Amino acid sequence: MDSDVTRSSGAAPLTYTPADTHLVQRVSSAGDSAWTVRAGRPHRMSYNDLSIDADTKREFYSLVEKWRNDTMHMSLANERASHFAYHQIMGMGRDALPLIFRELPDTTSDWFWALRAIARDKAPVIPDEDKGRVRRITEIWLDWGKANGYV
Repeated sequence: MDSDVTRSSGAAPLTYTPADTHLVQRVSSAGDSAWTVRAGRPHRMSYNDLSIDADTKREFYSLVEKWRNDTMHMSLANERASHFAYHQIMGMGRDALPLIFRELPDTTSDWFWALRAIARDKAPVIPDEDKGRVRRITEIWLDWGKANGYV
């Protein structure tokens, strides 16, 4: 079982269990926003324990937190996907896939480029009638993740 780890995120320290984490966006009363790691899986998700290495989880969520905080003001997906932390996540390869699939239902299209880059020639084919339909593409990717043991 993974041990608890304390990370500092902004002004307040945040404690989380690497085996069971997800990202959430905090918005202050002043309207400032930042992404942080939160313990526990989002309530509507129910993934099996995929025995992901604690160091991989820490690296992934640290990179995602940096990426989200640095790119939250960007509206274009290609700008967000060109951030160095996003490229480092893609560089984690298949080790990142179960963690990306945890984030996918809430952040949808943010992960499509990473999923395609990691899956490469094994990526699912998106039918022409579904192109541009983010929720449908998310479903296709989640089905692919389940079929390939990542979800």
